[in-house]
Amino acid sequence: MIVDDDQFSVLLTRLKLKKYVGEKNIQVFNTVGSAIEYLEDQINGKTDAFPDLILIETMMEDGKGWEFFMHFEEMAKVANFPVKLIVLTSSQFFSDFRRSTRFSIVNGFLIKPLQIDQLIRLISQDKAGRSEILLNSFIA
Repeated sequence: MIVDDDQFSVLLTRLKLKKYVGEKNIQVFNTVGSAIEYLEDQINGKTDAFPDLILIETMMEDGKGWEFFMHFEEMAKVANFPVKLIVLTSSQFFSDFRRSTRFSIVNGFLIKPLQIDQLIRLISQDKAGRSEILLNSFIA
């Protein structure tokens, strides 16, 4: 699942992801509201394709990307989500990384454009081993 309002960025991310998961397995939401609505429908049993991975841009809709985390945390209290939540952002501010770490539901932080090797390493490591990936994300 990709949550991003930048169509060019979404296109690049889709192209990279579809080599690994197939085009039909990629869901895109251009607003935080539509992504939250979809996930709420999932909780209520209206859909049957809950994502394994969510890539979200925080720098969208005048900062509303951050609101997603608050809603997702509340949803996670209701349902047990088997999902990895990764920030995939155009922001290169370390303060945004620090802000993302305040949310226990965030599994990682990457800088656009998506580097598949970094994503694979990030989702396969525990939180303690992610600092090298973060550093490489800022440098790459």
